[in-house]
Amino acid sequence: MRRLLAGIFALTLLLAGGCAAPGDGEKPVETLRIVGSTSMLPLSEKLARKYEESHPGVRIYVQGGDSSLGLKGVAGGIAEIGSLSRPLNRQEKDRFNYFRLTTDEIVIIVNPNLPVSHLTLEDLKGIFSGSKKNWKEMGGPDLPITVITREQGSGTYNVFREAVMGRGLKIARNALVMTSTGAVKTTVARDRCAIGYISSRYLSGEVRPLPVDDGKNKSIIFSRPLVYITDKKINGATRDYIDFVLSDEGKAVIDEHRLN
Repeated sequence: MRRLLAGIFALTLLLAGGCAAPGDGEKPVETLRIVGSTSMLPLSEKLARKYEESHPGVRIYVQGGDSSLGLKGVAGGIAEIGSLSRPLNRQEKDRFNYFRLTTDEIVIIVNPNLPVSHLTLEDLKGIFSGSKKNWKEMGGPDLPITVITREQGSGTYNVFREAVMGRGLKIARNALVMTSTGAVKTTVARDRCAIGYISSRYLSGEVRPLPVDDGKNKSIIFSRPLVYITDKKINGATRDYIDFVLSDEGKAVIDEHRLN
């Protein structure tokens, strides 16, 4: 994993044209690396670019993957900052500094051509556990359900599993596992029978959000924190960037991101 992470960032720096190397008479450029949740990629990119506007001597490279990659990147010294789209457990809180940026919602998505208006939480559990296999069981067409899920290292997966499946149920073995939010959305957009879950920030006309209620017409919202982590020993540039993210200027970027 450390070699994989190192390879990812080496390629990123190479494609960036070696920006970190100073020329004659130039001050060295300091680099920061952020790796982790794909759900946080758009926000991390916006924050990084805003910070660079007032800090021309700093270059920030943002890499997606999943929340576990953020943990491993910081723990392995490959990245200064990890991005996670799930809560930290007790051991992780003891191991890392952590900073909550905002919250995000997970939405259930289906193909726009699927004639199903909503699901109950029990329907959702049945679909993803594999006990409900056909859309006609939810008042839809007589078509088999294609279940789309994320890999186990994904923060989106972990929040969905805890909020929907609980401890007693497992996601169906025949579910198609995707390694990014974009892959989930693309697969659902191409398959009339598919159902998946993504960050609300990635919604577009290619897919349709499907409301979920508790069986008594009360809507259920699946929310989770978006978090940055760093090593306990934090350098000056990383500390300055985190201070910016948590400042009024950084919060303005976050608020704008949530509204747009």
